[in-house]
Amino acid sequence: MNNFGGLIIDSRFNAIKNNTCTSNTFGGIFIYDNSNIVKNNTCTGNNDNGISIGSDSNTIINNTSTSNKNAGISFISADDNILSNNTCISNNEDGIYLKGSKNNEISNNTCNSNYKDGIVLKWGSENNVLIKNTCNKNWVGIEIYWSDSNMIKNNTYNSNDIGIQLSFSTKNILLSNTMVQCGILLNGDLLNHWNTHNIDICNTINGEPVYYWKNVSGGTIPSGAGEVILANCSNIKIYDQNLVNASAGILLGFTSDSLVDKNICSGNRYYGIYLYNSTNNWFTNTTCTLNYHYGIYFDSSSKNIIDNCSIISNSNFDSYFIEGSENNVAIDTIFNTIDIHDPTSNLIIKNYLHIQANYF
Repeated sequence: MNNFGGLIIDSRFNAIKNNTCTSNTFGGIFIYDNSNIVKNNTCTGNNDNGISIGSDSNTIINNTSTSNKNAGISFISADDNILSNNTCISNNEDGIYLKGSKNNEISNNTCNSNYKDGIVLKWGSENNVLIKNTCNKNWVGIEIYWSDSNMIKNNTYNSNDIGIQLSFSTKNILLSNTMVQCGILLNGDLLNHWNTHNIDICNTINGEPVYYWKNVSGGTIPSGAGEVILANCSNIKIYDQNLVNASAGILLGFTSDSLVDKNICSGNRYYGIYLYNSTNNWFTNTTCTLNYHYGIYFDSSSKNIIDNCSIISNSNFDSYFIEGSENNVAIDTIFNTIDIHDPTSNLIIKNYLHIQANYF
């Protein structure tokens, strides 16, 4: 144990191999210059990151970084690095963390049971390739936050709250990712946060395909979906789907005049159904139960109709949550609770049964 860090490298063309860095006051290994090799090291129980990279063109392979106070491996303004075959488990923050880092190749890493994210790319981390990583039992498997144009391909995710989260980001590519008991969430207040991604049908949730439709007018989602995401769509029908045990059943962003009929959206880690900036949609004969957070969540979405639905027994928060949304109508629908979280929101209720309505 050292009072600062285990190993601090501020020169080029070094090979840092077969070291054990444990319980240091700050981090295990720091790399501040370019073109080094970091291989077969063990960094455990350090009071910061296990391995910290603040430089370019390094190769970080076959390291084990576990139970550190922050991230297992951290990249800050670090470009053109190779990160492969590392094990980042049970860290108090993230398994692998990138901030403002570009053109990195991140492959074949195991990032399990971290308190926050398995792998996270933040604040301008662009043009990175994430391929064949395993991210299980984290809060989020892979998170992309304010970062554009990354490739996320052939990764596996099991039992995260969220498999893949794209937040305030554009033009990311998701190909052939395999998710079990988790799925995809999109967040963002601009249209291009929703409708500029490439999310291929080869992405699966519990063995079923993800249907991400963008800029589509008219049509019916094929049967047997694992999750449905509509971005800037209109006149779409989502009919008779069994959307269960993912992160969300249905996401609608900037979508209007669509029909959601005879679906089951249950047992999801966050939402049964989530709407952002979506209007004039009709939800009928649909069940949203036993979701871990919300049955239905309306965010900045108005003039939608919920008709003859069952929105009950959702675990942690509310059956039906309204924020920044006006003139939605619920008819013949069963609720446990309804939360209305700002004075501009309202809900017109006809022939309902519910336990509690909360106004904030």
